[in-house]
Amino acid sequence: MAETAAETVLKRKASAGRGPDGAAARTPAQALGIALARAAQDLFRLPVTVLASAESHGTLAELPERLAERALLALLAGPGEGLGLAALSPEVLATLIEIQTTHRIGPPVVATRRPTRTDAAMAMPFIDRVLEELEAGLARHPALVWAGGFRCGSFVDDPRPLGLLLEDTGYRMLTLSLGFGETAARTGTFFLAVPAEGRGPAPVATQRKGRTRPLPGASGAGSWNVRSWTPRCGSRRCSNG
Repeated sequence: MAETAAETVLKRKASAGRGPDGAAARTPAQALGIALARAAQDLFRLPVTVLASAESHGTLAELPERLAERALLALLAGPGEGLGLAALSPEVLATLIEIQTTHRIGPPVVATRRPTRTDAAMAMPFIDRVLEELEAGLARHPALVWAGGFRCGSFVDDPRPLGLLLEDTGYRMLTLSLGFGETAARTGTFFLAVPAEGRGPAPVATQRKGRTRPLPGASGAGSWNVRSWTPRCGSRRCSNG
């Protein structure tokens, strides 16, 4: 008997933040890896393997040093007017473009080029889906306060304006090395940076009779609406995605 849409949604919520073996994600990096794999599989039937992951802290000045050359850069809108950044290395971007146009992955080595608005239009829905899956995966994790609630706002084709566009604050940075396809011959990196100070809603530990109880040690700034956010772009290089 075919599974209904409602049953599919309930099953996804029940397994949020769990890997293929059913084990719960223990770290934000693991949750991001699961989110990437799920988004790629659901949207494109694309197998993704997490080869390595790293979580670090850094300043705004250090952020450009963490980016792959010629990466596609997506400014993110988050809770409390927080701004973040997602970056796709040329290999990840090429894979997303190829899988949507030719339905296959090309050679492992790709030619690097400056990303375009068309590239952003094809890649940003994937980034948004990853962020949605990440938020679901961290629903009961203290990291939800700083990692949850971000969505794509704008596309930037050059990292140089980031110092003017982003807030001069500390950032939590997640870098994942990914392999694409059954053999993972094509590899690339997905980078996520969000303000280190959590501004989002606290994760919920229990819910009884309409009341929720935050997890210990979690705090947040309450609810927010991404549609009310307007990109603060002081450069012509920043354009709405």
